[in-house]
Amino acid sequence: MTELQAYNLCLQAVSQAAINTISVADPDVAEIANHLAQAKRSVLQMGWLFNTDTVDLEVDGNSKVSVAEYLKVYLPDGLTVRGGYVWQPSTSSYYDQDINSAQCVVDVAWTDIPEEGQQAIAHKAAVSYLMQIKRDDFTSLQLWQMKSVNRMAALELLYPTDYGDATGGSSVDNNLNI
Repeated sequence: MTELQAYNLCLQAVSQAAINTISVADPDVAEIANHLAQAKRSVLQMGWLFNTDTVDLEVDGNSKVSVAEYLKVYLPDGLTVRGGYVWQPSTSSYYDQDINSAQCVVDVAWTDIPEEGQQAIAHKAAVSYLMQIKRDDFTSLQLWQMKSVNRMAALELLYPTDYGDATGGSSVDNNLNI
């Protein structure tokens, strides 16, 4: 599924005409871009085999361990994320030691997301856009929600992951706008 097809899926959900090019100068297209970005982040943040990587987190020049580039980080117990850096609540300070082999969920380009993931994202965005535009059309909303759930189920079957249990630590969402 191309990004253009994802935009057109959202337009189809609200019975609007398809577009030939993505131009955020069009207010509807700009709104759909927001819904797709939120849906992409939401789906990718779950952590899948195609966007989870083992990395060594190192102390930077500020004596902090930065995690700003990741959507989610699985950290050892007792650590969390604060302001894009690893935080140690027990000492009320930023963690200042390297962390080896941390599981991190990374953002990936649309073209690097498997078809099933693209479908899940597009349908999630379509439901969100439909809810915004046609709040009273419950029949359409239920249909699109069902399609969205089916797409997520297909993604989960093909690309499962559950690194939270495997690391023995805790997962921390990075809610920065990256």
